[in-house]
Amino acid sequence: MAVAPLTAAEPSAALQQLSGDPQQPESAAAMGDLKRWFNGPDVDKHTAVAASLVAALGLAVAGWGTWKSAQTANDQLKQSQEQQQAASRQQVARVNFWVEGGKTIIANRSADPVGIYFSLLAEDESDVSSPYQWLSKVPPCTKVVLPVRLIPRETPLASLLVIDTEGNGWERDYQGTIQPARDDVSIAVAPWVVDHLGEKDVKVSDSEPCGAA
Repeated sequence: MAVAPLTAAEPSAALQQLSGDPQQPESAAAMGDLKRWFNGPDVDKHTAVAASLVAALGLAVAGWGTWKSAQTANDQLKQSQEQQQAASRQQVARVNFWVEGGKTIIANRSADPVGIYFSLLAEDESDVSSPYQWLSKVPPCTKVVLPVRLIPRETPLASLLVIDTEGNGWERDYQGTIQPARDDVSIAVAPWVVDHLGEKDVKVSDSEPCGAA
């Protein structure tokens, strides 16, 4: 039986099987499968998933920016409140009282008017004080000498309730301690009932130096 000779253009099937096709490696076949999958009928689905991921990332970035802005605003508000409280406290530090010649003197050495209530120590009970009574709205740089009628010697002044220009209440006791007014502070007489600064035996004069504690 005659066998036709092999030519260079017609490699044997066996040789092709042994050597493999160098034009179609397995990695290339896998890449082709991936391309066919991505570009197949579900391409719209893949695009939607990618768009959703991008949108989610954008929302996350926007949310972080909003939170950061709110945090900065809160910090600025807190700082502003602290500065305002410090300024109010400084004003109240310029309002004090003392006893001179048996009479009680209250001085407002701040550059702004303040509302003042006063409280008396109970007789023989130094740790108990009466409800606050309205004195007056004391002008800036003003000294007020109160008669014994208002501040008896046996029940000296215990503390002042000072209302600053911002409407905040502060308590200053006979030891000079200043603190924000308590929520349950007791007030005996409403401001519109009586104003002691207009009474004849209450002496009002300028206080120097003004602006000093």
